[in-house]
Amino acid sequence: MNGLRILIVEDERVIARDIANQLQRFGSTVVGIAGDAAQALALFGQEDPELVLLDIHLDGADDGVSLAGELMARKPVAVVFLTAYSDPATLARVKAVSPYDFLLKPFDERSLCWTLELAIARFRALQERQALERQVADSEARLRAILETAYNGFVICDEALLIVMVNAQAERLFGYEREEMLGQPLSMLIPERLREAHAQAHARYLEAPYARHPNQLGRIVGRRKDGSEFPADVALSHAVCAGEILLTASVIDTSERKRQEETLRLHRRALESSANGVVIAEAKADARPLLYANPAFERMTGCQEAELLGGDLLDILAGEDLDNPARHELCAALRERREAHLILRRCRADGTPAWCELSLAPVLDEAGRASHYVSTINDISERVRYEAQLEYQATHDELTGLPNRSLLQDRCAQGIAQARRDGSCLALILLDLDRFKWVNDSLGHAQGDALLRLVARRLGETMREGDTVARLGGDEFVLILQHLPPDEAELLTQGFVRRLQDTLARPYVLAGQEVQSPASLGIALYPKDGEDAQILLQHADAAMYRAKEQQRGEFCFFTEAMNQRAVHRLSLETALRRSLDQGDFELHYQPKVDLRSGQLAGAEALLRWRHEERLVSPADFIPLAEETGLIVPLGEWVLHTACAQLAAWHKEGLFLPVAVNLSARQLHSQALPQTCRSALERHGVEPACLELELTESAMMQDPEHGIRVLKALKDSGLTLSLDDFGTGYSSLSYLKRLPLDLLKIDRSFVRNITQEPDDAHIAVAIIAMAHSLRLKVVAEGVETEAQMHYLRRNGCDLLQGFYFSPPVPKDELKDMLVTRRRLSWPAELDDEQPTLLLVDDEPDVLRALKRMLRGEPYRVLTAASAEEGLETLARYPIQVIVSDQRMPGMSGTDFLGKVRELYPGTVRMVLSGYADIKSVRDAINRGAIYRFIDKPWQDDEFLRHLRDAFELQAKQHDPA
Repeated sequence: MNGLRILIVEDERVIARDIANQLQRFGSTVVGIAGDAAQALALFGQEDPELVLLDIHLDGADDGVSLAGELMARKPVAVVFLTAYSDPATLARVKAVSPYDFLLKPFDERSLCWTLELAIARFRALQERQALERQVADSEARLRAILETAYNGFVICDEALLIVMVNAQAERLFGYEREEMLGQPLSMLIPERLREAHAQAHARYLEAPYARHPNQLGRIVGRRKDGSEFPADVALSHAVCAGEILLTASVIDTSERKRQEETLRLHRRALESSANGVVIAEAKADARPLLYANPAFERMTGCQEAELLGGDLLDILAGEDLDNPARHELCAALRERREAHLILRRCRADGTPAWCELSLAPVLDEAGRASHYVSTINDISERVRYEAQLEYQATHDELTGLPNRSLLQDRCAQGIAQARRDGSCLALILLDLDRFKWVNDSLGHAQGDALLRLVARRLGETMREGDTVARLGGDEFVLILQHLPPDEAELLTQGFVRRLQDTLARPYVLAGQEVQSPASLGIALYPKDGEDAQILLQHADAAMYRAKEQQRGEFCFFTEAMNQRAVHRLSLETALRRSLDQGDFELHYQPKVDLRSGQLAGAEALLRWRHEERLVSPADFIPLAEETGLIVPLGEWVLHTACAQLAAWHKEGLFLPVAVNLSARQLHSQALPQTCRSALERHGVEPACLELELTESAMMQDPEHGIRVLKALKDSGLTLSLDDFGTGYSSLSYLKRLPLDLLKIDRSFVRNITQEPDDAHIAVAIIAMAHSLRLKVVAEGVETEAQMHYLRRNGCDLLQGFYFSPPVPKDELKDMLVTRRRLSWPAELDDEQPTLLLVDDEPDVLRALKRMLRGEPYRVLTAASAEEGLETLARYPIQVIVSDQRMPGMSGTDFLGKVRELYPGTVRMVLSGYADIKSVRDAINRGAIYRFIDKPWQDDEFLRHLRDAFELQAKQHDPA
């Protein structure tokens, strides 16, 4: 009791003091004496006693039992009651507050001592037990808190594998509430198919000594409440508690980890199988040693990973060429620890060069510092080669290998800039092959391409170092001569062009035969003729066309007059486009006449352009429309307008086939047959009323395609005619395959048909050939009565030309239809009376001859010149001709020589007083004349010769 702190609560002061004295003798410390509850509570709070001696019955209203309960509620304290009463009711109340002992008054000193020692011992034992219980409770709370907040799921089972404890993570893992798992067999957390194997594994675990597996690891498949499964890692441990074995399973759901592992494996496989090289290096302060290189990088470099590991990243990626700009850029990115994207050229281990596209990125640690570098490398050698090839193809002509239009513009701009700096001149020469179309059409496109390659080679061999030769397109080439002295530029260019012409004039060998293809050249000089590439090219083009107009195979320098002409042409093109939108075009119609009946047999629709209150000649705008492509919309307009006019005439009871011209562009359009059908259907016109005319040259641009298009048109019921026959490069093998209805003799043959035997023979041959192919023949450009009669007598079917009518507006043609206008010829044309033609430039001679022939049975016709005589021969059937020898313009023998070729059935005689014996003899020998008659003549002799001539002609005409 020594040092025990005691509070005495006793309302009798004497007793209280006596007890205090006794306690002090025991060595205890009395912290205070209270006579009532208030004092007791105050001293209790101040002095913190270990033991309270408390009288049960205090004076007044205070009750010791109640006070004891209040004191013990404030803090744990040993309470010993003092009482002189031991009735059952009081004792029952005392027991309710669990005192530590009783002292019955009066008591002696020994009883006091023993009671207090026993009470304090019991109190301290209780305190220790409570402290221990608190420690245990705290430990359990901490353990439970640890288990409840643990990342792992904990499942604790007894030896029978019944669950006795689970934590919150186990609830989340398995999807069960805690109450659903406690007391249940552990197998509920295992898929049914695996439970037997799990039980066998557990049995083996129990059979082995626990010391061998204090914390055994394993992998299981868990089963959730919803039946889903998940992979898990499990750590098993055991403990013996109160003789009972408890098994603890620490479970971790490895689904995410497996996904991550699979992702890592996938990444690894991706890196290993990637076509791009991937390297990883460490980012040290003074070095960047390589840690990893994938197989693709090994293939790119030709080195094994083992050879590369530890090497510096900069040297491995960029090589050791210190002058490589890409190395400097990569070095800066590594030094600054930043991203970089660049293309560099490096060498493989075997020394072969390679182009690589490289991306570098730093890998940052938790502190945001670069700890590693990762770089992806793509071998773009093939792409670089392909891009170089594309760039070459974009700037060079595929056929010849020469620079194309794009590179030409660049070269010309560079040349102009250089000339501007050094004050020199530059010549731009545009070259166009004159006979290239003939080569293509006659020998084929393959030989045409071969010719272009040969020309390109010769041009390249002719050019100086630093000059440029380019192919502009088709058969056009451009040459640029640089560094020409200003005062000698034109002279030097002229000398070069002449040498070039000599080179190009040498024949080429194509398909085993020699071919010549001269060129026309146009020249523009910088700065005289223009200060930019486009202007120079335009001016050279104008000069080239001027050279072609003058004489093919020549050259021409640009002049301002050519520019004015080009400006006019451009202005005309602009106006043409505007007029197409505004509808400034109209159709005129030129009639076609049947040479047998003289009646109208059709009409050709001809486009007219009314521009600025005047009609522009088709010769001025049709070629321009062809070149610009406007001929296509113009052609469609003509087709629809002609069909609309046909429909209007048909409503008035007027029927006349109308021909519409097709351009080369229209002919080679796949849509042409449908366009024609649409026009006919739109206006309600029968196909037989529409005739389509195509030129021979347009047809021969692509004969096979043209044949297919014409057959499609013919199948639609349209009439087809071939215009300008004989002027192009026609082939009879193609002609026989064309589904034609008519051939048109070109006006170039008709113009001199009565004067030139060659033209006449061609026209007659065309007529015969066409008839043999069952085609009708139209002669266009017929302007004289003689031409009409000659064509009619030689079997031509239709006539078209100014002799009958020029092209007229639609209303005038309508009047012709209404009035039934027709072609007529003299009635005597059919008379079979023998006819004599006298040709002499002296009127007196003609009058004398006519007087002499009065009463003779001949129709006598006269002509004052050879030309007039040829016209007369074309108009009338003449059997005998007498011509003067000496006439202005054409001699008699020359005249009769032509007559022999044109009209071989005639008998021809010369009348002259100044005979050129040699000319006459030659004429007789070649059969041009039958007899020579001197001036002055004897009437009887003349008449005798004349009768002999008519008899001879009659025998030749009718030998029987």
